Amino acid sequence: SPEGEMELLVRRPSATTAALTTASRPSESETEVELSLRIAPRGSDRRKHDHVCFGLSGGRELRLHDPRRFGFCTWIAGDPTLDSRLAALGPEPLGKDFHHLDLMKRFHGRSAAVKVLIMDPKIVVGIGNIYASETLFRAGIRPSRPGSRIQTEEARRIVRSARAVL
Repeated sequence: SPEGEMELLVRRPSATTAALTTASRPSESETEVELSLRIAPRGSDRRKHDHVCFGLSGGRELRLHDPRRFGFCTWIAGDPTLDSRLAALGPEPLGKDFHHLDLMKRFHGRSAAVKVLIMDPKIVVGIGNIYASETLFRAGIRPSRPGSRIQTEEARRIVRSARAVL
């Protein structure tokens, strides 16, 4: 809320959903290629790709750093999970909702290559090209195989491998 402690929901392809409050402290190991949030002293120099800054109490700012411009920032009143942009996304690969049975349902009737499907954020978020290749290699599945032909045990291996890779 504008007056009290702020909660910010972040959902992006290369990370899990996170809630950050004004009391949180960011990791010092940020890279220049990833979207990140950090708390900095108000008025301090901004990085080249700090695109959004929120003023916080105590002379601090919360900064959204997004070199590749994959993120978006919006104010959502109410339950953020009801926002259509977030509701359409698949499960987070490190979350409890990423399960082989759900993956099988999402693959059902889909002739697209399994690599293309696991990179689709409507199927599962957080798996880009390199992660998809490594996931399928570890799972022993040919990337060009149609998603509809993936068997239950193979879906288990995809889930297990994706979690190990990420």
